[in-house]
Amino acid sequence: MPKINPAILIWARESAGLDVASAAKGIGLSGHNAAEHLKQLEAGETEPTRPQLLNMCKKYRRPLLTFYLAEPPAPAPETHD
Repeated sequence: MPKINPAILIWARESAGLDVASAAKGIGLSGHNAAEHLKQLEAGETEPTRPQLLNMCKKYRRPLLTFYLAEPPAPAPETHD
């Protein structure tokens, strides 16, 4: 089974406008070490469980397959009206 790309976890959280503490709470990580746990996931030290990954999809507003990309997507080009 393919591995989750930790760089995508960081990109998805940051592009959703969330800091580590808010994201940890929003995806259901509990306890006083929730933010530290999310940092470990984003560093690739541990992998998210399936329920954690599905919660990230909801909170970060990203499809599941996004977390398996090789690298974060390029930003959309700026358009002018």
